[in-house]
Amino acid sequence: MMTIDNFYQDKLEINKSKFLSFAYPISSEKNCKEYLLDLKNKFSDATHICYGYILSCPKIEKCSDDGEPSGTAGKPILELLKKKKLENVLIAVVRYFGGKKLGAGGLIRAYTNSAKQVLDSANVVEFVSMKKCSTCVSLASGDRTKKEIEANGGKITSINYSDVVRIEFQIADIDSVPSHIICEVKSEDN
Repeated sequence: MMTIDNFYQDKLEINKSKFLSFAYPISSEKNCKEYLLDLKNKFSDATHICYGYILSCPKIEKCSDDGEPSGTAGKPILELLKKKKLENVLIAVVRYFGGKKLGAGGLIRAYTNSAKQVLDSANVVEFVSMKKCSTCVSLASGDRTKKEIEANGGKITSINYSDVVRIEFQIADIDSVPSHIICEVKSEDN
């Protein structure tokens, strides 16, 4: 599965209407709601804020025309994501009306081109699902265990020292963790 690696933005002007496009890598519907709320707060004077997104796990596809004629904004954005086979991506387009109506066909082209433009500037990467794990080891073996986890593709997220060392980490392939390191898988980080 393919996704984008970071936040991207772009702009397009058509017949004095301004289209500001934003692309976000996402992991949940909560992410989407936070980004959309942020856009609504930043661009409270915008005419429309339309969007489309696809999540991989659970599989969710949603879009909104935000008052534009039905099927002229959110759906073209969503279709572009499908065509490019991208998942865990939110595309939002903020429109400022320029005084001239574009018609249904013009709106579809405008929203599609705006979304395409921001995606063309994005770095597309392969999505790798990470598992959140933890392990407890003796104080004497804490540093060695940390190095072994990192050497096998793990990313350390926290280390807590007490009478033992508790290491929390993320890793794509749990089977790559050496067998002498006993770890507990907490969840999948999608």
